Amino acid sequence: MRLFSFFHKKLTCIAVGGWLLHSLIFFTSQSLPLRWSVCTPLDEIIPFCDWFVIPYCLWFFLFAGTAVFFLHIAVKSPVFEREAAQYIFFVLTSCAASLVCFLLVPNGVPFRPAIEELDLSRPLSRIAALLFTADHARNVFPSLHCLIQLVCSAALLRSTYFSRKQKTVLWIVLPVFTVAVFLSTVFIRQHSVLDILGAVLFGAVLYILTYKVPWKWLRERA
Repeated sequence: MRLFSFFHKKLTCIAVGGWLLHSLIFFTSQSLPLRWSVCTPLDEIIPFCDWFVIPYCLWFFLFAGTAVFFLHIAVKSPVFEREAAQYIFFVLTSCAASLVCFLLVPNGVPFRPAIEELDLSRPLSRIAALLFTADHARNVFPSLHCLIQLVCSAALLRSTYFSRKQKTVLWIVLPVFTVAVFLSTVFIRQHSVLDILGAVLFGAVLYILTYKVPWKWLRERA
């Protein structure tokens, strides 16, 4: 109970419940027959580079850290509660929009190397092998890795919680890390460049839906 009181209870329940529902539908959709092999000529010439496993894995910490950040500062004031609600809305609508795409057009990439082709004497390649075992490169368009990265970056950069100096640092670090995450998805052969473009398109539309549409339930938190 003491740990749970650290978070905004209502928003945390919505976030956890929404993510669990997303995960259930996502893993169920993995068994659907493949209808689209996502591949471009550029994908064929991009080499596998295990160094990009580093930003790919660091993404998980950024996602978790951003969620903890917003669900904790939401208890501070109505302004921060609104920012947290917008972040959760942005994440869950991104997940929902992606799931619709996955269910309507089950897709995957045909060019990911087999685990046997990796140089498992390299620690980073062994981590890549673990990722490949857990994720079968299905339902890749749009890239959730890239889409959620855009969500986290946009939410953090819009937050009024940070000082001007802190915001300056964020404006340097987050764009650089975002580019690194985007590149990581194609250099570990997990995604096509089309998946990145799809994430940017979805992100732009959902950003407008989240921050530009005057939702009544968000105005009440202002």
